[in-house]
Amino acid sequence: MKILPVHAREDEIKVVLVEWTELMAQERYKEALELIPYDTLHYYEDNEWTPELLESVVYGYGLAGCTREEILKDFGCLYKVTSLKDMPDKDKILDSIDINYDCKWFQGNDIAEIWYDVPLNGVQSDLTGRFLLRKTDDRHMTLIFEDLHVM
Repeated sequence: MKILPVHAREDEIKVVLVEWTELMAQERYKEALELIPYDTLHYYEDNEWTPELLESVVYGYGLAGCTREEILKDFGCLYKVTSLKDMPDKDKILDSIDINYDCKWFQGNDIAEIWYDVPLNGVQSDLTGRFLLRKTDDRHMTLIFEDLHVM
């Protein structure tokens, strides 16, 4: 889990998302979930996020539980996270990350919600990663993975 100072700038937060993207692009899903663990505090889905579930949601463009064969049959291709290093519009993608500090529904130590349109197959997609910024103590915070789905 990556720990940041509670007053980290947005560019420092985005560095963590770039690191997460690179792990995802390398299909290192376990490490991606270790870098930004899923929300066990307020988790509301039927399944916990595992590397296998995360992988299936990526290659299924937001659909969980489908086999690769089913996705290939239905969509004609599998989806894969693209490294931001390879993206000509990397700055545009990073600029479009929405860090919202004004959410009325926050509970406990949550201080912001982040929406990030993950690049897939060489283009920015509408497969959106949702994250929380959560204080771990008075001086530190971390990113928490909420989910990954088409918005």
